[in-house]
Amino acid sequence: MSEPPKPMKSCLVKFAELYEQGKSIDEIAQELGVSVQTVRRHYLYEYDKYVDCASEMIAKLLDGGVSPEEATRKVKEKLGITDRMVEEALKKALGQSKQRREAEIEKLEEEGTAAAERVKEL
Repeated sequence: MSEPPKPMKSCLVKFAELYEQGKSIDEIAQELGVSVQTVRRHYLYEYDKYVDCASEMIAKLLDGGVSPEEATRKVKEKLGITDRMVEEALKKALGQSKQRREAEIEKLEEEGTAAAERVKEL
């Protein structure tokens, strides 16, 4: 993630609400007054980008000891994303945090094995 995006614009919030209601791409395009291509290429891309950014922000907060509730509240407030977007981001963030912890454990185990080997050589 480069720099955090600015809070979502109202048109993207409206898209997110329609998308989360299960509206079709055609219905969303008509309601927003844009082309179907704009919905597919711009709005869906931006939606995913905000979810990804939010998940990275939440993961960093979780890794810093912030509770999931507080992390999601802070990120939702900062980015202006919908409840569903923050839920998706939290799920991704929890997976990212778990992967990082597993990688750290694996690294520590490898370092421990290497240290044990050095001790045996003495």
